[in-house]
Amino acid sequence: MERIAGVDGCKAGWVVASAYADLSGIEFRLVEKFAEIFDARPVPVLVAVDMPMGFLDKAEDGGRACERALRKILGKGKSSSVFPSPCRAALAFDVYEDACRANRENSLGKPKGIPKQTHGIFKKMNELDRFVREHSDRAVFECHPEYAFKLMRGETILESKKTAAGLASRYETLAAAGIDLAANWRRLFKLRDAAPDDVLDAAACLWSAARILAGKNERVPPGEPSRDRKDIRMAIHA
Repeated sequence: MERIAGVDGCKAGWVVASAYADLSGIEFRLVEKFAEIFDARPVPVLVAVDMPMGFLDKAEDGGRACERALRKILGKGKSSSVFPSPCRAALAFDVYEDACRANRENSLGKPKGIPKQTHGIFKKMNELDRFVREHSDRAVFECHPEYAFKLMRGETILESKKTAAGLASRYETLAAAGIDLAANWRRLFKLRDAAPDDVLDAAACLWSAARILAGKNERVPPGEPSRDRKDIRMAIHA
């Protein structure tokens, strides 16, 4: 049976939750580089990752169309979990102020800066962007854990994933959806490498990967996704 993977960025690199297409045989591991995900045997046939894929040439209010659409789905209580992606030109700058200037200079309408939290994951955005451009044969899809949790649960989880209540809600939601986590899931990795919520987010991405492979996923925006000038689709799946 084919293996799939759900991936979430973390301090040490990437948390990878892999399983068979029916979500059995779940395994977790930590990789430093995104490309290492495909070193596994068997190689995952599809990967769903919580990281932006595809970037606008000109920054727009609220980011890409998929980000604007997902905020409406999640509602006010969780819309802030969907960060507006930068324009492609801004990704070239490691210094925050330089990245903001590039984003403002390449904006539609009012100049737009970049949240510091978004700039903090520029390295991972660039790493993933390079990978998908150099390995177009790999099935890699952008997803968002909160979108997956909402579809699993039928409602948005409002508790922060950094709280005990938020972790419990997400764990219970995954269990009800058929994601069987090991009893020691909170202690799979050292905290300096990956937090417990990274494990849950990777598992939610795995759930999305299974749905994508089966052709049962939802996508924002609906319909054929737009593509950036590097021919990367800009859509969020779950």
